[in-house]
Amino acid sequence: MGGHILELGHRDGRFIRAGGVYVFTRRGPDDRTEALYVGEAPVIAGVAGPGHPVWRRAQALGMSGLLVVLEADPDRRRRFAREMEATLAPVLNGGCVVRDAPSGLLTMTNGADHHPSSS
Repeated sequence: MGGHILELGHRDGRFIRAGGVYVFTRRGPDDRTEALYVGEAPVIAGVAGPGHPVWRRAQALGMSGLLVVLEADPDRRRRFAREMEATLAPVLNGGCVVRDAPSGLLTMTNGADHHPSSS
């Protein structure tokens, strides 16, 4: 997937009337981006907002941002979402906390500094 990553405020998903992969994020104590949840949808505006099933949990964990990669093709979008979820292992998808590396790429931490049951 060669789309651009859009970094938005966590409530700005309502403006994205296109399909893509979305990531609920927060800023960690070291000011790095942490992925909390990865999802995909044919229309981001329809799902990446207060009605989402993990929205309240994401807010409780300090959600402050939304990353979006636009992709209209459903197969490519689902494949990319699965790859992101497997790579990032966001806590609300059942993984651990993710941080961005100095290179700007998202990488997975070992989870020792955060566990979902300790939040």
